[in-house]
Amino acid sequence: MTPKIVTFWLPNALPAARVQSATAELKKLNLRHLQNLLSKADAFSSKSREFAEQACHLAHYPHALPVAPITASMDLANFDPSLFWLRVDPVQMVPDRDQLLMMPPDILKVTESEAKALITAFNEHFAADQVQLLYGAPQRWYLSIKQVVDVQSTSLEKAAGCSIQDKLPKGNAATYWKQLLNETQMLFYTHPVNETRRMQGLPEINSVWIWGEGRLPEFDQIAQDWCFLTEDIYLKGLANWSGSAVQDLPQNNPYANTENDQAWLNLSTKKRYFVYPDKLNHQLSDVTESQWLESLQTLENDWFSVFEAQLRAGEIESLLIDLGLGQYFHITPKHFKKFWRRQKPLSHWA
Repeated sequence: MTPKIVTFWLPNALPAARVQSATAELKKLNLRHLQNLLSKADAFSSKSREFAEQACHLAHYPHALPVAPITASMDLANFDPSLFWLRVDPVQMVPDRDQLLMMPPDILKVTESEAKALITAFNEHFAADQVQLLYGAPQRWYLSIKQVVDVQSTSLEKAAGCSIQDKLPKGNAATYWKQLLNETQMLFYTHPVNETRRMQGLPEINSVWIWGEGRLPEFDQIAQDWCFLTEDIYLKGLANWSGSAVQDLPQNNPYANTENDQAWLNLSTKKRYFVYPDKLNHQLSDVTESQWLESLQTLENDWFSVFEAQLRAGEIESLLIDLGLGQYFHITPKHFKKFWRRQKPLSHWA
């Protein structure tokens, strides 16, 4: 078997604040494989980046690829890479004194029927402007334009839960996009979808958020040839764009077992693996301390023990770990010979 190069990205696994507040409880867990990996590795400071920027950085792409065309290439059967794309996602605007706070689509639980009904109303209203939304998924809507548009947006990730006052689209066409948002809010407010939601006590889908703009660049041979293990739509789009392989990865690592703990390394003929357990990462963003500790122990058993065993056996020649501590940890089989790097508690890096 050809030794593999692996990147393991789980940014919600070890947020520094949570590690600091749970130092005593962490000592009660058996996390020796994780602690050994981090202690033996070379640690490098990691800049704070948004999801797409960090994903491209970890995958060794020369620059971050725009979100809208990358995800549209996976969502839309008739995706045209020559067009300029924007994400126009359903959100809720919540009044708070003299400002509006934007609540992201993942907390709205938008259904397919609701999304399509609102998109139809939007398209009918803006037909004269020749602005037409395309349905990609309940939480992912799109708009395409033939020419490049001068618009600079704020990502959904950065704007979520915040005042939109200084986060609205900027650029030469900023006035038009702000007007579109205002008209959309009035249109959606009276729509039967939201009338029903109000009766049911559900949050309204009363606006959209414009972001992720860009045109899909041609494939750059500088990009690495990966096998992506994930269900994340953006990473799947990166794989599709670069011709890399992609495999869905369930919440837990199904390939880690005592009988054949190297089976996941045989999923493809690729040398490089990019592992991002997106469902688990999303769950870790909103769990109690006890649930988080339980998840860490599961990660220890299903992933970190396997990584250490495969490194020691030479089945992995290089492992890069990013767990949200603000540092990367790079380890190779030779690192285990550095006996002076003794095992440290997780709080050492928080």
